[in-house]
Amino acid sequence: MILDGLTLPDTLKWANEYDWNAVAQTQDRAVTGAMIVQEQLKQYGREINLTGTEKSNWIPKSTMDALNAKEAQLNKKMAVTLPDGQAFTVMFNRNGSGALKARQVFDWEGIPTPDTNYTIQSLRLITVEP
Repeated sequence: MILDGLTLPDTLKWANEYDWNAVAQTQDRAVTGAMIVQEQLKQYGREINLTGTEKSNWIPKSTMDALNAKEAQLNKKMAVTLPDGQAFTVMFNRNGSGALKARQVFDWEGIPTPDTNYTIQSLRLITVEP
């Protein structure tokens, strides 16, 4: 998986891939009581929540630092290519909980070095206009 030039583990799982509904719909009543239904295809805004376990998705601290630096940028649009070849333009999804959650794999390793392993617990993205 490639996110804005960073190689991330292909073991990250797209947890909400099939929660997306591509059609937006509104329902309303006219003064006559008739039902008015309007539908339109959604263009962007699809959530891509990538998750993993502590036994997978290991990355070195150097990659974690680069990913964290990208997450700290405002209005950062990025290209992501998933392991199955799907490609999207995305931003970090900061709505609700944080966009990036990770932790050091082995707490006993002491002071982290650039090679210390971290595991990505969740990486929340949202599709945007390129």
